[in-house]
Amino acid sequence: MLGLSIDRASGAVSRFPPDSPLALSFVDQLYLVGGAYVSAPAAFTVTRSTTKLAQDGAGHWHSFGPDVAAITNLGLLLEPSATNVLRNASAQGAVAGSPGTFPTYWGRFAGGGPTLSVAGHGTEAGLPYVDIRLSGFSTAVSGAAIHFEQTNAAAAVQGETWTGSAFVRLVGGSLSGLSTVRLNIQESNSGGSGTNTNYGTDVRNQMSDQWLRIQKVNELSAATTNFVRVSLELAYTAGAAIDVTLRVSCPQLENGSVATSPILSATTAQMRAADQIHLQLPTFPCVVELTYGSAVQQILSADGGPLALEAEDLLRYDIAEIFATYQ
Repeated sequence: MLGLSIDRASGAVSRFPPDSPLALSFVDQLYLVGGAYVSAPAAFTVTRSTTKLAQDGAGHWHSFGPDVAAITNLGLLLEPSATNVLRNASAQGAVAGSPGTFPTYWGRFAGGGPTLSVAGHGTEAGLPYVDIRLSGFSTAVSGAAIHFEQTNAAAAVQGETWTGSAFVRLVGGSLSGLSTVRLNIQESNSGGSGTNTNYGTDVRNQMSDQWLRIQKVNELSAATTNFVRVSLELAYTAGAAIDVTLRVSCPQLENGSVATSPILSATTAQMRAADQIHLQLPTFPCVVELTYGSAVQQILSADGGPLALEAEDLLRYDIAEIFATYQ
C-alpha cells in the first residue's frame, strides 16, 4: 500500500517522486500539491447538495453539511445518491413505558406470550436510538417483529434490488431466550397484503453489547409486489423465559445493493445527494492512484487539468489517499 510519509519540519515527501503534482492523505488530513503543503480547499473540493454522515475510527458518526467533504480519521467517504424510504429512521415519537409508544410509522408484533415495550430512547455515537425490550414466557413456537414502516408506504416492483439495514446492540438482559435474530425484507401488494417475505441471515451469535449493522440485500420476486418494508425478527421456541433489551438505531431501506451511510429521516423519505470530488491536475496527462481503507488500489488515467470523480467511478467509497504522477 502506498502512503504519505511526510517530514513536517522540512515538508519533504518520501516514498513518492519529489515532482509529484498531487498527494492527498485523507486519513492524516495532509495535502500536498506540487510538493508543498496546502489547505484542503486548495487541494480539492467536494460538491454535494445535502448533509451526510460519516463514521470515525472510534465508531462515532459525524454530520457534514452541503459541499463539505466527509473526512474522518478513516478517510474520505464518497458515495452515490441514495434515499432512505423509511419515513422515521430517527425514531421520532417514541415514548418509554409498558408497553410505551413505538416511533411514528413503526409497528410491532409479539406472539406466544412475550410482549414488546419501549424501554428508552436517546442519542449514542452521534445517532438516535430507541431501546426495545422483549420480555415474558413463551407458550408456543413464535416470534416478535419490529416493523420499521407500514406495509403500503414504500413503492417497489418486482425485479428491483433493495437493501435493508439497522444498527442493533444488546443493552439489557440476555439473548439466551431467542433462537433467531434477523432482518427481513417484506413485499406487499397494492392493498398492503404480503406477497413474499425475504428472510435474512441469523445474526444472533454475532450480537453483543457492541453495535452491529445488520443487513439484508434482496431482489424482489413477486409479480404482484407494489410495496416493500424491512423488519427486525426475534424468534423463540416454546417454554423460553425471555428478557432482552436491544438498542436499535437508524433503520434504513434503500433501492440498491449496498447499505450506504445512515440517512436520518424524521417525517418522510429522505434523500442524500451524490458526492463528487474535484481535483486540479496539471495540464499534462497523469496517472491517478486511489487507495481505499481496505488497501485496495485503483489506477485511473487522466488527460490533465480539472478532474471530477464520482462514486460510480470508484471501486469503494472509503478513500484513504489519492496520489498522481505524470504519465
